[in-house]
Amino acid sequence: KSAGEAHGAPRRRRVEMRAKPYRVRRCALEETRAAARVCAEAFSKKPELRLEALQRLAQAMVDRRRLQVEEDLEYMFARAAARKREATIRTKLKRTEGEIAQLRMAVARSGRALARAKLERARWEREAQSLWFQRQWICLVAEHYSTGKLIGCVTISMRQVESLLPPPFPSNAPRRLYLSNMAVDQQFRRQGVARTLLQESEKLARRWNAEDMWLHVEEGNHVAEELYIACGFARKRSDPNFLFRRRHLLCKTLDPGDASPSARLEGTSPSGWQSQG
Repeated sequence: KSAGEAHGAPRRRRVEMRAKPYRVRRCALEETRAAARVCAEAFSKKPELRLEALQRLAQAMVDRRRLQVEEDLEYMFARAAARKREATIRTKLKRTEGEIAQLRMAVARSGRALARAKLERARWEREAQSLWFQRQWICLVAEHYSTGKLIGCVTISMRQVESLLPPPFPSNAPRRLYLSNMAVDQQFRRQGVARTLLQESEKLARRWNAEDMWLHVEEGNHVAEELYIACGFARKRSDPNFLFRRRHLLCKTLDPGDASPSARLEGTSPSGWQSQG
């Protein structure tokens, strides 16, 4: 009986996992166009006009705008994915350079040689930190089981969300794990897709050893803000009143006690690269 229960438990878990008609996975590089299309359709608002001629004109403008947003997002997704892939390759070389710099510091005895080794080590750490931030980007997509259609997406990256001025203005604000481009196909809304994407994003945040998650929500988007608050987010600040499209900055603090030690990744920062194989 105990053996039957042991074999039955995974089967029940598989049934529970397939209770949802979709799954969340990483977006492949060749799927950036489809993910951008989901975002463009979700972010485009349909015109609410009564006159038929004006409605057709407004719809044409919305379609052109949606196509432009789709092309921009596709380029942004593809560029970020390509930068991440290139940074991953360069990281392997940087690990070797870091080990060499560490050895030079260990064997250096004279003051000039030691100072030169320390400068080389500091330069390596700066470059390694830059590569690490480039690698901290991922796009999660929700895929429908039966059709294979992408019905939702969210991008996760590290940003200085607390900066007073947007890039490229310099800032000393710390980099935070930031969620953006949260979008769900209109036909699959109110089915838990966005909540599942948030849950999977939180799992990834714990693997990256993040202490919190941040995101923006537009003012007036009460449905989305209520969802985020229900998932544990809290409003931190709002954009100034003079901005045309105000946003609210929300944050969720992650409790380290909620994650098991096996769910964490070792060496997720440049300081931990020396111990990786």
